[in-house]
Amino acid sequence: MLPTALRTTLTAALFSCLLASAQTPAEQLQSGMFAEQTQGDLDKAITIYRQLANSGLPQRDVAAQAQYRLALALLQKGDLTGASVEMQRLAQNYADYRTLISGLAARASHAGIPAPAVAPAPLALPSQTAFDHGSPVSATGKIIQVLWVNPVSYVTVDAGGGQFYTFATGSPNSLTKQQIDRNTFKADAMVSVIGNLAESGEKRPFSIVSATGQKTEGSAALARANVIVTLADGKTAFDRQKLPPPGTQPPPIPNGTIFVPNGTVFAPAEKK
Repeated sequence: MLPTALRTTLTAALFSCLLASAQTPAEQLQSGMFAEQTQGDLDKAITIYRQLANSGLPQRDVAAQAQYRLALALLQKGDLTGASVEMQRLAQNYADYRTLISGLAARASHAGIPAPAVAPAPLALPSQTAFDHGSPVSATGKIIQVLWVNPVSYVTVDAGGGQFYTFATGSPNSLTKQQIDRNTFKADAMVSVIGNLAESGEKRPFSIVSATGQKTEGSAALARANVIVTLADGKTAFDRQKLPPPGTQPPPIPNGTIFVPNGTVFAPAEKK
């Protein structure tokens, strides 16, 4: 038989789990905020925020707030390494929540944590039809940049020999229907892409600085991805034919210096 103290602890933990499962994500977020701000229990708040941030919530606003508050709570606790990691995740996974990113970056800078660079005003991007008559392109190489943003996400590939391509894919919501999430395409992963270049032949300058200080600069040819195969497993990770009909206007791609600490891309963009 379990000792009485252990039984009590397990029972309380089980009760807490059942109570949490009965709450909506928004209510759980409020519980975390109550623990943090009223009870002063940062550990409890961090546990709640982390659970919400890592659960793949469809409620994007709640998930972004949980990720933001998780990083902030770790910062308040003095866990600078943990706060830095969670801030990177906020910038990567919720790049369209620029207010949260900039607010957290301002607080983090006082603790000596590098903040993501804010990209200059973006240039206009051609409509989807501008790719329909573009030259076919096939590129195999290393992913150097991933922008998970609404309404269209992008993958930039270094094909070697000074050839870079920025491929438009689909919206985060449409990608999830293909079982694609923020972790499907990672920096340094090898992929093979088939697509169409922009009819205009447009190229975009980029400058990426890694956490180790390595700087990569060049111009990426703008293209639309039709199929992306991840070479590690040989699987088709993206198939445009499985997407819903595309919108009339993809979003602009942020230009300028983008930091890639530990393979995580910072690409803040204005929330629509």
